[in-house]
Amino acid sequence: MKSQAKTFLPILIGVLIGASIFGVRSIAKRFAKPDPFPQQRQSAKYIPEITSCVKKVSVARTELVNGDTSEAAVLIGIENKSQIGIVAIIVESVGEKETFETTLRGSFETDPPATVINPGEVGTLQIAMANVFAGAPLRISGAVYADGTEEGCERGLKTLRQVKEHEKSKRKDQSK
Repeated sequence: MKSQAKTFLPILIGVLIGASIFGVRSIAKRFAKPDPFPQQRQSAKYIPEITSCVKKVSVARTELVNGDTSEAAVLIGIENKSQIGIVAIIVESVGEKETFETTLRGSFETDPPATVINPGEVGTLQIAMANVFAGAPLRISGAVYADGTEEGCERGLKTLRQVKEHEKSKRKDQSK
């Protein structure tokens, strides 16, 4: 009888401790305040203002497609007002903690690089609305021209340079 008590007592204590912890956590969850900073970010439901760090381009048109679906996107017609073709252009949506960048570019692997917007023409860039922050403008943040010159904000140009270097290193690796 004593050996049964020695075995039963630790099991009973363990069960009571487990039930107490479960009960306290259940009560705490029931009375907890909602998180004031939820992890889910707010995506835009409309076409936001579009600004530009690139002086030689302008927004020719914008269009919201598939507006009421999860595939909603904004199409931005970007006009090249320079006399030189654009090889790559980047548009970004900057939130508090993260940034979404979308590029319109050909390949940097060809020599000379492929032009995506010829002088005086309009190229179309598509951005998923899931990648557009509510309340934040879209920004044309950088462009690389066919002659190798660059124009724009440092963040966008840095990304375009990284893409260019990545493609160059891939080309070197393939040629070995």
